[in-house]
Amino acid sequence: MQEKLLKKNYTKMVNKKTTIPWQSEEAWIQVVLSIDKTIAALSTQGAEITRIRTLAQQIAQGYAELETILEEVCLKSCPTCVDVCCSRATVWYDLKDLLLIYLNTGTLPDRQIYKQPDHSCCNLTPSGCRLLRSERPFICTWYICPDQKNVIEGLPDSEEKLALFRTIEKSTIDKIKTARKELEEEYVEAICS
Repeated sequence: MQEKLLKKNYTKMVNKKTTIPWQSEEAWIQVVLSIDKTIAALSTQGAEITRIRTLAQQIAQGYAELETILEEVCLKSCPTCVDVCCSRATVWYDLKDLLLIYLNTGTLPDRQIYKQPDHSCCNLTPSGCRLLRSERPFICTWYICPDQKNVIEGLPDSEEKLALFRTIEKSTIDKIKTARKELEEEYVEAICS
């Protein structure tokens, strides 16, 4: 019964794109306990958890493939940016992000991402994001701003790097998006069955 209520509430939340989930301390504790309990329960059910863990590992591998080029681009574009994404955008962890983090680390963040009084992300530091790429919401990986695209175009061996980046972006980011959707679907189906 609790699992069906979780699925129903999560579906409502997903359909309300402007609502950031789990902002209160109580709601955050509930989602952390829920993920912890359901993953522990699924761990006793061989095939379901194996598929879920395999998807999480595939996603982590995708992040690793993107890490080097994205870090190089960020180091060259973010310090001089005047329209910093981390200050302009509102990001948060969704269920897929939390499942991925939990399945790959065994822990979850201390709280939902929030904006500081200056409107910047709580994880933005003078030297960039304090989180590893695999610990960030997915939007922080797949969004490539215009300044970053310009940096890519200006990198040495520009045509080669741009072709490589387009290949990585298209194939790896699309694979991650697909695997994240499958991860969420498999998880919800497993806890509801």
